[in-house]
Amino acid sequence: MAVAGRRAEPPPLPCQFVTYDIALLPRQGAEQLAEVIARLRLDEDAELDPKLVTGWRQLENNARRIVRGIRTTVIEPTCRELADDRTGITVTAEHYVTVSIPFWYDGEQRLQMLGTLLRLAAQLETDTGLAGHDLQVKRWLADGVTAADAAAAYQLGRDTIAEPQPDKAEDTTRLGHGIIRFFTWSVEQRRRKRGAS
Repeated sequence: MAVAGRRAEPPPLPCQFVTYDIALLPRQGAEQLAEVIARLRLDEDAELDPKLVTGWRQLENNARRIVRGIRTTVIEPTCRELADDRTGITVTAEHYVTVSIPFWYDGEQRLQMLGTLLRLAAQLETDTGLAGHDLQVKRWLADGVTAADAAAAYQLGRDTIAEPQPDKAEDTTRLGHGIIRFFTWSVEQRRRKRGAS
């Protein structure tokens, strides 16, 4: 039986490299996801919000109350990252904040870990003033996302990755994250670009 908070053995699927994501964004009023994305400043070298940088240690301490082993792993002018190797949970701050968990959990442990992810996202909403959007459930956290909702979307995401349906590519659970990533640079891309120059 799996123990909560311990990393389960990754399945022999490509999903071990893909994550379930909650984005924290500067939503205004009742904006939809696409409207928020359209407003984001998308300069790849934009430095982080000074309030986020100043409050990073407190944000990390609050996150550690929920995910004990999480710690800062990246500090750059344009990016911060928290990660926990045991659970695979990461928090990445670039143009927006993303809370992620890998697709390697099953059964009761999946529900527990998604509950942890939702608690962490709620704490980050409080700490940053940003609004969380579950990119797989396709709903703002303020509109109500439960661990059961997340578990159903998580399974759909795993199924989509394991057996991709080319004719239904637009209906994947990762569409929201794909839209955001299309408009922003990942940490890895930025590092490769800097290394090449």
